[in-house]
Formats: sequence, C-alpha cells, structure tokens
Amino acid sequence: DYIFYGTGTSASQSVVLPSASTNAGKIYIIYQKGSGGTLIVSRTSPDLIDGVTSKNLTFGQGMMVVSDGVDTWMTVGAV
Repeated sequence: DYIFYGTGTSASQSVVLPSASTNAGKIYIIYQKGSGGTLIVSRTSPDLIDGVTSKNLTFGQGMMVVSDGVDTWMTVGAV
C-alpha cells in the first residue's frame, strides 16, 4: 500500500506509522537505502510494532508491516 525510503547519508531520519486502529490491513514497506545514518521507524501512541515502540534500520535493511486494525503493527517480512 505504501513505501517509505530512508535516503540519509549521515544523520538519522525517522518515519512514524499512522494509527493502527484506522489502518486495518494496510501494508507499509520501509527501506533504508541511504548510505549513512539510521532510519528510525516508530508508531503513533499507544500502538506498538512487534511489542516495541520503535525499530531501527541501517543501510540495506527493510521491513514490511501490516496493521491488525487495533493497536499493533506486525512485521510480516524483511525487505
């Protein structure tokens, strides 16, 4: 449904997922293609991503998440 790319070369960047409760079944693909820094994937409170508040992606790492429609984003694959 949506794709986010981190493109930073030195500083960290962040992506905030929208509320899981209003995005039931939505899939987001997040990928850090920038050669430096960290892409920090966080959530809208009180949601969680696999039981935690944020995930860090470094160069070449990616993740695909899907909303349960309540309060959780679940990782369903690595990119």
